[in-house]
Amino acid sequence: AALAEGLSGGGLQLAPPLQHLYLNVNGLTAEAMPSLLQIVSSLPKLESLFIGENQLGDDAAALLERMPTRPLRRLELGSNGLTDAALPSLLAFATRHRDTLRSLELSSYKSTHYFRLKPNLLASTPAGADHLVAITSTGLAYLGLDNCLPSRAVAAALLARLSTGTAACSVNARQRRTAYDDEGPSPLAEPRRATDTSAFLTAAAV
Repeated sequence: AALAEGLSGGGLQLAPPLQHLYLNVNGLTAEAMPSLLQIVSSLPKLESLFIGENQLGDDAAALLERMPTRPLRRLELGSNGLTDAALPSLLAFATRHRDTLRSLELSSYKSTHYFRLKPNLLASTPAGADHLVAITSTGLAYLGLDNCLPSRAVAAALLARLSTGTAACSVNARQRRTAYDDEGPSPLAEPRRATDTSAFLTAAAV
């Protein structure tokens, strides 16, 4: 709240030229949403917004829906406890910023558990996977999905779908092995890929 006041109403005139804002690992929760919205609204030239490794959860959708259009090139929302419920708002946001947005980072980091944070869990439903595929068609050059998918099988199936598209989007989807990898076919994987987790190893980037 103090930062929002300082940028928008403090008379320091810092807001207009500011292009890159890093607020990672600040313990931000849904209660911070009004201040975050005020901050972004006061930055007309914002190109990079990094708010990863916080605790926004799917409430981040409210920020994405209300954020004014900016010349945003980079958005980072990794390790925030996002689920497929936030993906429709994220797709709408990427579509609205399609003229500028080139990098979207949703990955989980090694420090996530050290800071007692929750990784994103995406593509756990067919609709979630569909939304991620659609997001890559909004003009993105990079999509980061490291360690935020349910399993390596899901990652392999998703990468196979992304590789057949026409969008020139690089995708990182490296996944640590989980118990689910050994529990049989993923509900999102094609039958021929259900147990072929090795396919992922050669398709880390599309």
